[in-house]
This record gives sequence, structure tokens and C-alpha cells, in this order.
Amino acid sequence: MNYPPDSSCDWLITVPESNVVRLSFDRFDLEWSSECSSDYVEVHDGSSRYSRSEGRFCGSSLPADIFSTGRYMYVRFRSDSWYSNFEGFKATFTAEEKTSSSPSPVIVIIVVAVTVLVGGIFCVVCFKKKKRRNAEAEVRIPLSTITSSATYPTQPRVVRRSPRPSREAPAEPTSQLTPLPPVSYTPAATEPEVPPPAYPYPLEPPPPYPGEEKTPQYPPPGQSYPWQQTSSSAPVEPSAPPEDPV
Repeated sequence: MNYPPDSSCDWLITVPESNVVRLSFDRFDLEWSSECSSDYVEVHDGSSRYSRSEGRFCGSSLPADIFSTGRYMYVRFRSDSWYSNFEGFKATFTAEEKTSSSPSPVIVIIVVAVTVLVGGIFCVVCFKKKKRRNAEAEVRIPLSTITSSATYPTQPRVVRRSPRPSREAPAEPTSQLTPLPPVSYTPAATEPEVPPPAYPYPLEPPPPYPGEEKTPQYPPPGQSYPWQQTSSSAPVEPSAPPEDPV
């Protein structure tokens, strides 16, 4: 029986924990197209169509068994709108136990052989470099420095060294130093003391300000003090003002 056009089928395969999915194709017969763009079966390692694709298959070649890395596998089938005379496919799945992935013995042997080969090449290169360095050093430094006296007369080499400076105090000169002349001190002459100048301002009190005139201390001539004036009309001779103290 041929599959219909415009087919779209999805399958989510789930197995128990600690197991993986093994998908085996028993029959496979689809329309072949470039890059399997018309009719195809696509397998995903995961729980959705966005998981990593394990391949897209078409034609009549039977695909090999496909293993998932976890407990889920997603399978998609698509066909175009053209009628075809192809039967489709048949597949079965089983739950397989997870096995610890260990490297193949062939890979281990190849890695060990490459490591040993690289180590040997490195040791040979280092040995050659060391031998060349020793040869260059022998060329630069002669093994013997003895020469014939007939051709190259040799003379003893005298090495003169300057005396090391002594840390002792320098010796005083033997010549007698001329004594310095005595220093005398003469006090400077001072000027005689001069009394301060007289006070330049008058000793009399200043005149009063306008409007602050006081009653004269002595009455004018021919008048008596207010307390000596009486109601009598007899004239009273004014007394003479007291004399100023000398």
C-alpha cells in the first residue's frame, strides 16, 4: 500500500530512565529527491523537532540503526503533494541500557605511538643542539695556551696595583703653623644722655566751646558776689579778689 500525499506524522519515543532508544528500520521505500526535500524521514536525538538531528533519509536504501543519547527520540515523516508509487517505511525501537563509552583499543594504541614518537624526536633534537653548542665552545676556547719560545717569546707579566686607601686619619703636616694674631675688643663710644625736651603744649586749659561758658569765678570790678547783694540800696564796696597763690 502506498502512502498518501501531503502526509505529516510525528512520533515521540520514550524509554525508562538509564536507558537509550535504538531505532531499527525493517523496510524503507520513499521517493528520492536532492537533499531529501520531497519525501523524507528525519530522526532527532531528543524530545522535540528542535533537538539535534541524526539525519534525514529518503530513497530505497535501508538506514543503519540509530541510537539516542537519552531516553527520548523524535521521528518525523513528511511527503509532498504529488502521488507516488512508494510503500513507505517500517521501523521498530527497543530500550537499551547505557554503556560507559570507552575509547577503542586501536585509538589508544595510535595515541601512545604518536606520543612516543614525538618524545623521541624531541630528545634527538635536544641532543644535537647540545652537541653543537659544545663544539662551538671548543672552537672559541683553545685547549692549550703553550706556545713555542722560538717563535713567540714570552715575558713575565707584571701587574701593578694601586695601593688601597688607608682608613686611618691623615697625618698632620710637619711644618709649624704660624700662630694667628691676638684679637682685641674695644667698646664703642656711647653718646651722653640728653634730657627730653620740654612739653611743647601750654599748661593753661583751653577756652570753653561756644555755648558752654561758665560763670566767671570773680565778679567784674565794682560788682559784688550774688550772695553779697542785699535789698538795701546802700552800696556795698566789693571786696578785693583774693590774691593768686605764688
